[in-house]
Amino acid sequence: MDVEESQSTTVAPAGEPAPREQAPCRPRSYLPGWPFLLYLMVWAGMAAATVVLLTGPDSAAVPVDDLSYPTLLLVGLTLAACGPVLSLTVWLVARAQAAPECRGGLLTTALVRGSSATLFGVVAWWAALLLVDALRLGMVR
Repeated sequence: MDVEESQSTTVAPAGEPAPREQAPCRPRSYLPGWPFLLYLMVWAGMAAATVVLLTGPDSAAVPVDDLSYPTLLLVGLTLAACGPVLSLTVWLVARAQAAPECRGGLLTTALVRGSSATLFGVVAWWAALLLVDALRLGMVR
């Protein structure tokens, strides 16, 4: 056996545990979840506001003719556009705080969380619009 080979392999002495390798970093531990939960809560508030504003006593006969409908539509589109921006912002902050060897997977995790939150928010808003129609048609009391 050459001297180089004997130096590259390390064997633990008898009775001692073998040297442990460092555990791989997990992206979830460096990526905060609270911005995405806050984003989902804003979507829930948007859905609730949609139902309240479009079914109130002062609302128009058709939701599209209601004065608050264009504003609600603009807010919904803005919230949908904020999903990717939130993902990239959270990723940039987490990347700056994480160690260089622990940065792998952060972008993917941020994008998946952001797109999931956006999907659930849009579905909640869509369900609120369906509820408005059902209330106006008398299908739900």
